[in-house]
Amino acid sequence: IGARLAAIYLLDDEPNKAISALQRTGRKSTPKKLYEERQLLRARALSQLDMMNEAIAVLEDMDSADADRLRADIYWRAQQWEKSAIALFRLVPNPNTAKRLSPEEASYVLNAAVALKISGDTKKLDRLKNDFGDHMQRTSLANSFNVVTRAAGRTTLSDRETMLNI
Repeated sequence: IGARLAAIYLLDDEPNKAISALQRTGRKSTPKKLYEERQLLRARALSQLDMMNEAIAVLEDMDSADADRLRADIYWRAQQWEKSAIALFRLVPNPNTAKRLSPEEASYVLNAAVALKISGDTKKLDRLKNDFGDHMQRTSLANSFNVVTRAAGRTTLSDRETMLNI
């Protein structure tokens, strides 16, 4: 019940109440899945309070996709672009063995590209383009990916509409 209440408080933008609900309803014998869900909610609440370091610390021992998505979001909000990209990379398949990217995976690749572009890490951005370029061309995000991964100084006026849609 505490996890559900905390989720509702988070949806209502009440992170302090969410943390309080989690603290009041915590038990030592919580099943692992519920414990992880509660930790994700705690980390989300802390991030909404701009306590980024504390939120990341809560996720430290978690290696699930949900934890990586939340890590990426927390780092993104904190403008720690390289760390956000690293978390996003954990959410995509190996480019050498992937047959096709799901729409969700393609969005993670695009967001990682944006994070790398903002961070100015052109080597990693070039590697991302080489690794995922062919895969991304078969997605609805191909144009956006091409704009983001294009070498600096090569953006044209025709890319304006694409950039506005990223």
